[in-house]
Amino acid sequence: MRPRREKHKKESLIKLLSEMSLQVISVIATITTALQGIEWIIKVVKQLLNK
Repeated sequence: MRPRREKHKKESLIKLLSEMSLQVISVIATITTALQGIEWIIKVVKQLLNK
């Protein structure tokens, strides 16, 4: 009886972790995109200042 319960617990934990990792990946992707945008803005501003 006990091992089965442990397995169920493990499966639900894996499911939770996979859902969390998907959220984390999307957050990282958003941050990366934002950083690239900021880098682009800085590059444009530097070019404008150099002119």
